Amino acid sequence: MGAHWIDRQKDTLKKLFNQGHTDKEIAQKLNEKFGTERTWKAVESKRRYIGLQNKPKKKWTKKEEQMLKKAVKKGLSVKEISEDILTDRTADTIRIKKQNLQLTETRDYPLKKWSKKEEKLLRKMIKNGKYTEEIAKELNRTTPSVYKKIDLLGLTRKEYNTWSPEETRRLKSLVDRGYTDKEIARIMGRSSGSIRGKRRAENIPKQVDDLQ
Repeated sequence: MGAHWIDRQKDTLKKLFNQGHTDKEIAQKLNEKFGTERTWKAVESKRRYIGLQNKPKKKWTKKEEQMLKKAVKKGLSVKEISEDILTDRTADTIRIKKQNLQLTETRDYPLKKWSKKEEKLLRKMIKNGKYTEEIAKELNRTTPSVYKKIDLLGLTRKEYNTWSPEETRRLKSLVDRGYTDKEIARIMGRSSGSIRGKRRAENIPKQVDDLQ
């Protein structure tokens, strides 16, 4: 017989399912949060037992396919596409669609090499106090690519101490979608302490606990 499900685990399962996560993703998040070893089969069984049936698969529109192709061409990862572009689609769904369309494998960072001119512009924009997301748009690069280059060059990011309105909105969105402080930190390129401090300053209630 499988391990007993406590009420908090069942509530988390319901929330993640309603957010559109797959059984596999739910199992992973439950194990990270509660330190359990549940399989996706166990999640599926419990989900059906408490009356959560599979939702009909949402058909892809031509617009969504074009957005996916454009994001892949830019070098965005499947996770980034799910979080920032096709927010109603899970990473697994996007990965399968990408394979069906025979699109080139995505990467976390674009493959093109940084030029000396780009590095000079990057240093200038950092000095002028521009946010990383603004820099990414001006240089036509992904935000993670800019984060990585800033770290490689040893530059100081303004947003370590200051948050832009766009970042604050994104933080609230990620919390509402059930991400932990550690997961949000990885997504936004900040420390867990920075995320936790800003969340408390904005009175954003924590939805999911980090695994200790």
